[in-house]
Amino acid sequence: MALHKSEKLQIPLLRLSVSLKIRYASTIFFLLLSCPYTIPHYSLYKKMGLITISKRVGEEIDPLERNGFGLFPDVKGFVNAQFYGIWKGGYEIRLVTEPEELILVNMDSLGREILLDYFERYEEINQAKDQYERKWQIIGYDDMGLPITKYEVNRVKQQIGYLGCGCGCALLGLPVALFIDVDINWSHYESNYPYETSPYLIYGSCLLTSAAAGALVGNVLDTRRAIAVIKAARKPRVVQKQ
Repeated sequence: MALHKSEKLQIPLLRLSVSLKIRYASTIFFLLLSCPYTIPHYSLYKKMGLITISKRVGEEIDPLERNGFGLFPDVKGFVNAQFYGIWKGGYEIRLVTEPEELILVNMDSLGREILLDYFERYEEINQAKDQYERKWQIIGYDDMGLPITKYEVNRVKQQIGYLGCGCGCALLGLPVALFIDVDINWSHYESNYPYETSPYLIYGSCLLTSAAAGALVGNVLDTRRAIAVIKAARKPRVVQKQ
């Protein structure tokens, strides 16, 4: 049955009222949840004993080995570096320089294996670094030149940006759905078309499409934010002035 013009404008608005409030509330909720985006485990870890990552460098990395393997390129006044194991994987580096002694932590459970592979196949990796990065799914490097893997990023990500952007973009899809609903059914009314286009098809397709697009954008933003947080957590801390 064709709709009258006054009825035509009222029905979509009534249909949207409840769902609009729910989506506004959920968006605010997810945005509030995204505020505490931290990784406290980088400051709370159980340190084990001194370890040897590779026999090629031994327990202590000296200036010659540092230059030979391209380690810590931006560190000035380098003296030596030692690796200490961390319970459940990862490692702590005690880095001694001429002005001070530093500590930096890598909590990636694959960190030791990645460094071992780097030392053992350094000459090969130096010629084909992209293959090495694909093997370990390395997607970035921290300020000390140590790799950040997709595995660690996924472990740190909270998926809040993913969900928040999905819900937020679903909200943007509602006006589009409303416009399409009114436009299509108005044209049906003017042409005496006897049936109304299903609102489930219109609103469902618009909301799903916009939510999916928002989720993709949110995933990218979440990944970038996780990498930034990891870099900040890995920044060296001064423990002693020389």
